[in-house]
Amino acid sequence: MPTRKHLQSVARNMAASFISRNNSLEGYWAIGKLCNFAEAQQTDKLIIDLLKGANGEISPPTEEFALPIHVYRRKLAAQLHGLGIPLEWAPRLVLTLLFNLQHGVENDSHYAQGQPYLCLCELTDDRGTSYRSRMGGYCRPHSQWNESRSGG
Repeated sequence: MPTRKHLQSVARNMAASFISRNNSLEGYWAIGKLCNFAEAQQTDKLIIDLLKGANGEISPPTEEFALPIHVYRRKLAAQLHGLGIPLEWAPRLVLTLLFNLQHGVENDSHYAQGQPYLCLCELTDDRGTSYRSRMGGYCRPHSQWNESRSGG
């Protein structure tokens, strides 16, 4: 029988998947593209409210990341379904990305090019309890000249 305590592992899995090298946008690492967008917007912070409205929301606003937001909405639904957790138990999931940090984070990836970044995932249940996960590593803004494009 699933309990709301399982939502902690859902938050951790969503953060891990989001920062993964497998999170690709047009064949490039999505975190690098998000870092590039943040730099262009002259901010070090992006907030993705995955379940807000019909299509989620990113701040500062843009339509460029509508597809990965949609993909992660589906991933969340699939994860909850796989655990037997009703969708109503997880009405809010916010991913906050902080770029250009002064120091690395405790769970740095082995990829140490660029500046430290942090991904904070906060999943709030239907009772108002928050389940948080934080993961990060190093990234640099996307550049098609410095990256290889994957097939996905």
